[in-house]
Amino acid sequence: MAAHYLAGPFTPAAQSQWDDYPALNDLLPWSSTGITANRNWPSAPVVAVLKERLKRLVAEPDNTRKAVLFKQTDTSSLTARKEPFAASDTEPHTDRAFNNETASYVNTARIVRYGYRSFDRQWIIADRRLLDRSRPELWAARLPGQMFVIEQHSQPVSDGPGIMVSALIPDAHHFNNRGGRALPMLHPGGRPNVAKGLLGALSTISGRELTAEDLIAYIAGVTAHPGFTEKFTEELDTLESVYRSPPTSNCSNKPSTSAGTRSGYTPTPNGSPISTAATSDTPRVTRTASQT
Repeated sequence: MAAHYLAGPFTPAAQSQWDDYPALNDLLPWSSTGITANRNWPSAPVVAVLKERLKRLVAEPDNTRKAVLFKQTDTSSLTARKEPFAASDTEPHTDRAFNNETASYVNTARIVRYGYRSFDRQWIIADRRLLDRSRPELWAARLPGQMFVIEQHSQPVSDGPGIMVSALIPDAHHFNNRGGRALPMLHPGGRPNVAKGLLGALSTISGRELTAEDLIAYIAGVTAHPGFTEKFTEELDTLESVYRSPPTSNCSNKPSTSAGTRSGYTPTPNGSPISTAATSDTPRVTRTASQT
């Protein structure tokens, strides 16, 4: 048997055209797991809570107790030094051990919004020393206009929206508290994270110039609502549940928002929606299939 026949997972053949639809990572090639802090204390719904936690940690005189409060891991400890995140609103002085920080650190701590869970925006201390698997590439991609498509690609999906879309950097468990991955619309340098030649081909087909924002709005309109998971329940009920995006009859038209009104969205940091079309904030690992 040819080797390429064994490349994919062994799953039952789909009864629909599911296998013919493009997977999300066919359209948006770069993906990453979200922030994996592996400790709960660096994030909270309220900034004041984070300040109190930092104050207690920094003031702890006993090194053994301090290590327990910090919850050290193999990649993150009181003595570890790391390269800072690229973003200007994050902690720049990560080249020194956190154990040496004083009360002044608490007053100037860099705390930013992030997507803890779908519809649950919290605050996180943007200090690479405090986050076990911090995903610096995602922090570098926190750009104006950025949108993160979040899908569930490791667990079966049975109901709810197919994907989530958020302007906030997401947690590893953002989608439904069971893992997942983020597919940013833009690379850290601002270049669209879109398959080579795709926007040009779609622009030719549609008769108008399409952008990465149009593509994300289309994906959200097709997959980010309960109707998608209802239609493809059997296809999504596998551990390989790779979200796919079915083509509509006319890709130059934005998908109907009738289902989108039932889906969620994560607003931009100032509270406004990401886009009038991309009003979904509950992505899951899906294929973009057609709405026929």
